[in-house]
Amino acid sequence: MMKKHFIFWLSVSGFIAIFFFLFGEVLTPFIIGIIFAYLLEPLTHQLHKLGCKRSVASLIILSTFFILLTVFILLIFPIIQKQLSDLIDWLPKAYEKIQHIMGQASSSFTSSALSPYLSSLQEIAKDNWPSAVKYFFKIIGQLISSGAALVNIFALIFVAPVVSFYFMRDWPILLKKIHAYIPIRYRKDIHYIAERIDSTLSGFIRGQLSVCVILACYYAITLSLAQLKFGLTIGIFIGFLSFIPYLGAIFGLLLSVGLAFLQFSNDWVSISIIFIIFIIGQMIEGNFLSPVLVGSRVNLHPVWIIFSLFAFSHLFGFTGALLAIPVAATIGVIIRFLLDKYKDTQFYKLKKPV
Repeated sequence: MMKKHFIFWLSVSGFIAIFFFLFGEVLTPFIIGIIFAYLLEPLTHQLHKLGCKRSVASLIILSTFFILLTVFILLIFPIIQKQLSDLIDWLPKAYEKIQHIMGQASSSFTSSALSPYLSSLQEIAKDNWPSAVKYFFKIIGQLISSGAALVNIFALIFVAPVVSFYFMRDWPILLKKIHAYIPIRYRKDIHYIAERIDSTLSGFIRGQLSVCVILACYYAITLSLAQLKFGLTIGIFIGFLSFIPYLGAIFGLLLSVGLAFLQFSNDWVSISIIFIIFIIGQMIEGNFLSPVLVGSRVNLHPVWIIFSLFAFSHLFGFTGALLAIPVAATIGVIIRFLLDKYKDTQFYKLKKPV
């Protein structure tokens, strides 16, 4: 019986993986719509408890969310577009400054053993910089031009909100239907697993998104006030990059301080201000935002999150990136549940060899 169950669930998992591999791009707006519905459902539930019909409550919450999102994009996007254009124009000057710094470093160590290596590094950078920049912006261009492949803009605008509305409106009905098809003998265990998965997902996705939004606002405002070039764009980018544990913080620090070093040269006061802004942001996140908004119930190891994001993005593209955290949370909860069951077995509790 156990063997049949294993083969059945293995077959189901394989079918789902193949399905997402073949239709991942088509499913993207539907998955985004479901994610929006999951994120906004608690607000719909609270409004429904106040006496508002669920369909009306769903429409109010969803409309408010998308209006605010649209206003934000209309206000911020032109500034980001201008800063990105300025960044492209500034890159050759940045390259010249890097070349100058490397030249100074090479001359400072002329008599040292590092000199040949620095000269070689400088030559490599000189030979490969144009092609590297060209390749980088080719990738950016492909991402923008292939928007239909990654996030179908038309479908995202028109399909995702409709999907969100129907899922938000019918959420309790869907849960009841799923409950009705669960085998009676497994309902207790499946309910327990589902509650743990919901707790993990709500803690991480809702909590971490809140952290990212707050950090993006903090970095965008403070870096702009510190007069760092492209401060708004870089701040928003660093804030949302913090969704990836550790890697986001490390890359954000290197990016902000590196740009400050190129912009302010020997103005160590300005460079130190940028560094302090970043350190304060990390302290706020580690000591206040994450403990309060994310909490300890998430129980997702950072390495597991990073691996899931990279693995699912590699396998299923943008759709895989959307599914990475939910699937990682589900697998983690199921593994912990099975390990707890294993600890209750006689095989685990047996102290003496048979």
